[in-house]
Amino acid sequence: MIQVKTTSIKTEEGTFAVIGSSDSFADSLSSSALAYQLNAPILLTNKDKILGTTTGELQRLGVTDVILLGGEAAISSKVEKELKNKRFNVIRLAGASRYSTSQKINEYIAKTGGEVFVTSGDSFADSLSASVYAAKLGIPIVFVKKDQIPKETQAFLNKYKFSKAYVIGGEAVISKEVAKELPNAERIAGPGRYSTNTRIIEKFSKGETPQALFTATGTNYKDALAGGVVAAKLGYSLLLVDPNKIDSTIENYVNGFLANSSSPGFLNLGGKGAVSSKVVWELDNLIYGDLYSSNYTEIKQTSKSTEGQF
Repeated sequence: MIQVKTTSIKTEEGTFAVIGSSDSFADSLSSSALAYQLNAPILLTNKDKILGTTTGELQRLGVTDVILLGGEAAISSKVEKELKNKRFNVIRLAGASRYSTSQKINEYIAKTGGEVFVTSGDSFADSLSASVYAAKLGIPIVFVKKDQIPKETQAFLNKYKFSKAYVIGGEAVISKEVAKELPNAERIAGPGRYSTNTRIIEKFSKGETPQALFTATGTNYKDALAGGVVAAKLGYSLLLVDPNKIDSTIENYVNGFLANSSSPGFLNLGGKGAVSSKVVWELDNLIYGDLYSSNYTEIKQTSKSTEGQF
């Protein structure tokens, strides 16, 4: 049982789950550190209907308290009512925009004089990459526009007087001018989302080799979002991959991981529609070496077979 520290739910004790909209990344990604603190899963719902599989999972986990992220434009009052009818305690954290909702969530996490991740409010990939370490290290994620710090974000930054801002992503998503306005800003970025992802892993793993890798598509946020808090709990890294190919950035990171891991492993999040069988098999062969190479070669040479199928 966990007692939450701040205003709206400070007297609540329970087993928590966090539920965000399946149509918008920002609210859910803001909640990574909160979910980690509460030992809570992050689940997604449609705006106007919560699926039976979702409520079934809440019941299976023994959840008593559900935190809904975002206003009724994101998750309707109908969903809130359905949850209350199933006897869940429901608390909604919402603001007038993704920037203000982010601050409502971050009030649970932020520490005066601490650190903050600053990411684009218009693109999910860099926030995904930061989410594992936001969770593990208890660092809030705030959103900015490319050329502007929204007033809600600026008010939050002023309130907590952060000593360090990690600017995630290149100048194409957060301008040099915005970075200059942030406290002791350090930009972490590569030429693309996958290289930015590996640079974040290298920066915040602090020289420690992860026990294993979660891999997920870098072109959609849902699988990686669901797995980010779990990765933080398990000490895994979350590696974003192109769904159709392994490029040199990923191959180089995996080779470095293999060189420093005594028992390497990986788990891909999502089905074939998210990451192709070809990519999963290539990752498998990179990580496990020659163990399956003969099977893989045989499948490739069989005209009636497709990769990943026996």
